[in-house]
Amino acid sequence: MWVQDFGSSVPCCCNLVAIPCFVIFTFCDLYFVICDFHRFVFRSSFISTLMLGLALTGTLHSATGGKRGTAGAQELLVPVGGRATALGGSAAADVAGAEALFWNPAGIVRTARPFEALFFHQTHLYDIANIAAGATVSFGEAGTVGLLVRSLQVGAIPVTTVDRPYGTGDTYTPSFVTYGIAYGRRFTDMISLGVTVKLVTERVLEASAVGLAFDAGLQYRTGVEGLEIGFVIQNIGDDMRFDGESLNEPNTLYPNRTVIAPFPLPTTIQIGATYDLRFDDAGRLRLMGKVQSNSFDTDQYIAALEYSFADRLFLRGSADLHGDVRRDAFGADMFTYPYAAGAGVRLTPADGIEASFDYAFRYSRTFTGSHSFGLTVAL
Repeated sequence: MWVQDFGSSVPCCCNLVAIPCFVIFTFCDLYFVICDFHRFVFRSSFISTLMLGLALTGTLHSATGGKRGTAGAQELLVPVGGRATALGGSAAADVAGAEALFWNPAGIVRTARPFEALFFHQTHLYDIANIAAGATVSFGEAGTVGLLVRSLQVGAIPVTTVDRPYGTGDTYTPSFVTYGIAYGRRFTDMISLGVTVKLVTERVLEASAVGLAFDAGLQYRTGVEGLEIGFVIQNIGDDMRFDGESLNEPNTLYPNRTVIAPFPLPTTIQIGATYDLRFDDAGRLRLMGKVQSNSFDTDQYIAALEYSFADRLFLRGSADLHGDVRRDAFGADMFTYPYAAGAGVRLTPADGIEASFDYAFRYSRTFTGSHSFGLTVAL
């Protein structure tokens, strides 16, 4: 079980269950308001959306008493997508197409083509890798449907026992696979909503855990030219627990079984914004920022930049200005991933086909950092 521990308090489940319901009802209310009034109300709704996000961020923080407890299923937090990884995950407001399946389901409607697919590979320490794929299909005004799958691969691990602590000669391979289906719809030319349902599966030897996680997101194009707002809540769901034959203890006088405590999902609430600065017809600088409140860790404040030339070549960089900084016994910052950078290129290899290749490097204070490669194809 992959569990990250940052404190003794466990998030209040009642608050975390109430939050998505509140978000859904508020999104619906926001939609009807937008449909009934003129452009002035659009601007008022933007302010209301921002205030709502700030209120929900404070709700999640107060639900944990200002502290952070434990959370499992940490593979859900590993970034997916070359562009989003280079931007430190700050693309909640403008992420689009198949990449939006992993960040904000409201963005899956933002595709120029009816079909889009994403293939992603990220290398970590030694033989650890994060592999993901996703696809979206647009049905016009009826909305967009997307499918995703992601797998954290950790390689083969030697089997050890009390009698043979250096290995029995056998190996086992843990499995961390998540499947998901998403639906998004553009309700007006300025606002889109989306939801995702994910099946989270973990398996170690003959013990496994299965859970359901939900995402809900909103993207809003404000009345201010170049300014967009995004809001998303991710990984809402019941606790997971490992169970299976591997928890039985053989060769004991009396039957014995290890009981594994349940663990919560790593819930996050994110508010992001982007603003475009155009220097000429070809050059564009996109300023991006995100505030992320975590149920399992301190808050994060991310700033990012993306420069594009003719919407064909891209340079990206980001910095994670983590909240309450934790330091080790030597005074060093314990936050692992403070910076990321990358580049991308968009091509049109044939009529009706667009392809994008994105690379990102995510710096790590602890290990050697990770390299990410993403390929997006739109038909």
